[in-house]
Amino acid sequence: MITIQSSRLRKRAIGIAILLALGFQIVAIHEQSLSGDGVHHLIAGYQALRYGQNRLNLEHPPLVKTIISLPLLDDPDYEQEPTEIGQLWPTIRNFHNNPDFVRRIIPKTRYLMLIFFVLPYFTSCYFLGHSFGGQQVGLILLFFVAFSFSMIPYLTLLQTDTAVSLAYLLTLLASFQLLKGLSLKRAALVGFAFGLALSVKFSGFLLVPTILVAIGLAENFAQKKWMRLMVAAAILLVSWAILELSYLPANWNYDQTIAQETIRNYTRGEAMIVHGQMQKYEPLLIWLERFDAHLAQWLTGFLGVYTQNSIGVYPTFTFGKVSYMGQYWYFPAILITELPIVLLFTALISIIYYGQSQLHRLQKSHKKTWRIKTLLLELKTKALQYRKMTLVIVTLMSYLGMAMISNYNLGFRHLIPIIPLLYLPLALFLARRWQWLTISLIGLLIIESTLLTPLWLSATNTWWLGSYNPSRLAFSLGNMDYGQNFIQLAKYTQRNNIDGLYFVYPGLDDSRIQAYIPGAVVINPDDSLKPGWYAVATRIEQYVPALLESTEYPGLTRIAQQWNPIWQTVKTGQDFGYAAGTFHIYYLDETQITKSGEDQSP
Repeated sequence: MITIQSSRLRKRAIGIAILLALGFQIVAIHEQSLSGDGVHHLIAGYQALRYGQNRLNLEHPPLVKTIISLPLLDDPDYEQEPTEIGQLWPTIRNFHNNPDFVRRIIPKTRYLMLIFFVLPYFTSCYFLGHSFGGQQVGLILLFFVAFSFSMIPYLTLLQTDTAVSLAYLLTLLASFQLLKGLSLKRAALVGFAFGLALSVKFSGFLLVPTILVAIGLAENFAQKKWMRLMVAAAILLVSWAILELSYLPANWNYDQTIAQETIRNYTRGEAMIVHGQMQKYEPLLIWLERFDAHLAQWLTGFLGVYTQNSIGVYPTFTFGKVSYMGQYWYFPAILITELPIVLLFTALISIIYYGQSQLHRLQKSHKKTWRIKTLLLELKTKALQYRKMTLVIVTLMSYLGMAMISNYNLGFRHLIPIIPLLYLPLALFLARRWQWLTISLIGLLIIESTLLTPLWLSATNTWWLGSYNPSRLAFSLGNMDYGQNFIQLAKYTQRNNIDGLYFVYPGLDDSRIQAYIPGAVVINPDDSLKPGWYAVATRIEQYVPALLESTEYPGLTRIAQQWNPIWQTVKTGQDFGYAAGTFHIYYLDETQITKSGEDQSP
């Protein structure tokens, strides 16, 4: 990492830093409520393992789901009959009916995420840096990733993003070996990593350009004309084998009738919102199922995600506007507001410093021929490093380019695969220069993440501005309210002796919140308000004003109009500010309810 005279002190510092990185993940495991698609993934994984039929949630490959769902098989409080797609939402609601079960099972499933995916991901970050600059760069890159406040909350969530991020790094590391010389053994390593990527998330397919460039840039010492084609074929074969194997645990009791009906549920829009755009794929998928059932399931999910992305199905709030369609600047804006500001500022200074030093170097070398010879010598001696960096750039451009034209504008977690690649140049630059700056940066990252614990997910990099933070409510859903803060809200109610709490929170079920806050009540638009404590979700403060000012989505505007009267009434109560990052707390008494009713009467 950094040159420290005492090797013992150096090892202790590294050990403490690694323990801190693990400590943050353990806090995230225990202090964040079940969020996002987590419950959906657990139910789908449990169903596949228990009954051997992969019939739910084909939009995510089953590998991660079957691993994290293992604790459910032995839990005495959970047993679910085979679930058809039409029964999924009641099953999801029933999952939270036993609060003790929820509080017990979620940490177990997240520890499996930590063991199988997060720890290997951290290790791969280290080896990515090590492949470019040895132990120093490896440790700097590892700590930049592990201590970034925006990374910490997502890694152990029951999603597939960490797994595909691991697969991205493994594919790059294997491709670096392939650059040294074409061989079937190295091709098999690339195929394994690429197969893992395809087996955990469909975005793994975006590694194809990286692999093709690696094959093209690799040394061909044997000078065999067909060697590159043989390597490509080997990669394809091994990756297909890994994909097939990953579907086996979810299909141990395969039933063709159920499998074909599952495919039809997707093509006919009963399992995903596809607006009738998948019907054309049904004959192909049914035909493929007869020859390769696992590949047919994978392709069904892939085409479902592709179709959803092409039409836009998630209304996303961004900078005061709501849209189903993506914006090319969305993910760059996410990076600017979510990456730690100390790293962004240091990166900017480093670019300026490096540019000036290179300009000074060119001005100092008077002879043009000397400059050319120096450049050619550098290219020759560092040829492998330049080719490796080319693969990093290709991976970045492929992934970020697709993200920028995507309609899946759902949050920072979709950028996790490329965060180590974005941090890599800065780690390389700092490792060769100011050790005091590197120590300071890592220390600041630790301090920042500690101060934000455990409300990392809803924070932006200008959090320290408090109520003046301009980006606090700039983004929604996965960047703000992902259902992750119910545990912290429960602690808030206990500290403040709040016995009952009403929720103004569209889409929230009573059973879900009562798993954390017994007696809590979710208010519907047509309910009569009662005196008491109210928690208004930040999504209300974001979406309702934006939709009331918009005429683009009449259906969503009508929903906003239904929620607005309740919100306006609750706002007349005593304001206690924000709690647990994503809830605005009010106390409403009888007088305010009566006065509000009189104001709204004709």
